[in-house]
Amino acid sequence: MEKEKFIQIASRVADGVATPEEIAQYIYYLDWSAQHSSLWNEVPLMDKTSFQESIRLNLSQQFQTKKSIPFYKKTKWIAAAAMLLAIGTCSIMFYKSLQSTNYSKENIQASTIKPGQQKATLTLANGKKIVLNNQSDGQVLTDAGVEIVKESNGQLVYRVLENQQSAKGDNTLSTQRGETYSVVLLDGTKVWLNASSSLTYSTLLYTEGKRKVKIEGEAYFEVSKDALHPFIVQSENQEVEVLGTHFNVDAYPEDKVVRTTLLEGQVAVKSGREKRILRPNQQISNYNHQLSVQDVDGLDAVAWKNGKFVFHQESMESIMQKISRWYDVDIDYQNEELKKVAFTGTIAKYDRIEKVLSKLALTEEVKFSIQKNTIVVNSN
Repeated sequence: MEKEKFIQIASRVADGVATPEEIAQYIYYLDWSAQHSSLWNEVPLMDKTSFQESIRLNLSQQFQTKKSIPFYKKTKWIAAAAMLLAIGTCSIMFYKSLQSTNYSKENIQASTIKPGQQKATLTLANGKKIVLNNQSDGQVLTDAGVEIVKESNGQLVYRVLENQQSAKGDNTLSTQRGETYSVVLLDGTKVWLNASSSLTYSTLLYTEGKRKVKIEGEAYFEVSKDALHPFIVQSENQEVEVLGTHFNVDAYPEDKVVRTTLLEGQVAVKSGREKRILRPNQQISNYNHQLSVQDVDGLDAVAWKNGKFVFHQESMESIMQKISRWYDVDIDYQNEELKKVAFTGTIAKYDRIEKVLSKLALTEEVKFSIQKNTIVVNSN
């Protein structure tokens, strides 16, 4: 095979758009070049962090289940796999996914499914709805005594209009599936909304000496310090009260559990008659007013804000709920038991859907296919 032709095919494989014939040519040439060619230096690199994580994940799973290492299931791949491990190019995760994922023509053409984008709907106090990605940067809106500016980074910023301190009204910032957005409230508090979430707040924010907002779904807060005005986040079955801190609230109704994770400062979580205080890197779970606290890595809870999915022995049902919200897809399980399959790993949120599913398929217990806007989960 000519050098230029191989590099072209390798690029298509790395991008997840190669045809079955190209994949076959690619694997065949890997066998040969592992022993005879120095072409490895020009093979397009995949993300090294993902490469290392997939290696660690796969090896740890094999030791836990006492199975043979799947990288070497096929004898013809041994030399290529050893070469790949040695020089850190093209992730072995891809070869594993070729075995465990149904790469039909439908899968390869699944690029119509896109990751989420910065978009939201702002509902003003007068009921008017504004789709924010349709608004030009720097545009100024006025509502109930405040000025609302959409900055160049897409973030909303609230400012009080002169001589309008007494005016007030409720605004709601909401995202649908496949959307995310952020806002700077009147006191300087920054809020990031995850997909399928909403934040409701008074335009002037302060109510009876307190700063109150209501959240449904998931949001990350960086609350401005104000010892005289506690900041209160209301969600289903609970209130979180702070003076100034960084924390995340995960309150999707379908999850039936509200999780509050603290990164910095201190928060008080109230539910019914129970009240608990959180320290940094602790998470409180609220199930039907029953509160339980555990130590966690706070950064994992806000990975979604930083463009990642982080899973620690998380069920496939929970994982696919997050995939559904972010990629705006439906999920169809061919077997209900598949919802219990656990996965540990980190996945980039802006990856192609094929790459995300390939990583999840490393469990060896599930495989995926895509039918229009539905991801079908089946037994491997």
